[in-house]
Amino acid sequence: MFAPKKEKIYTCPNCNFQFSNLDVPRMCSNCFACTGCEIYICPQCEQEVVIKAVKKRSAGT
Repeated sequence: MFAPKKEKIYTCPNCNFQFSNLDVPRMCSNCFACTGCEIYICPQCEQEVVIKAVKKRSAGT
């Protein structure tokens, strides 16, 4: 079974609006190999809020 998501509060660096990760959908670019990025769109100013950036590919891959 999956554990329920824990609520996290984020602040938009553009407009300082605070929102919960449970209230807005996480943006996903459907990578063929998930990099674990965490990007949201601020519900107030509609700018991207990057919590965890897309990881760069390692030199070996």
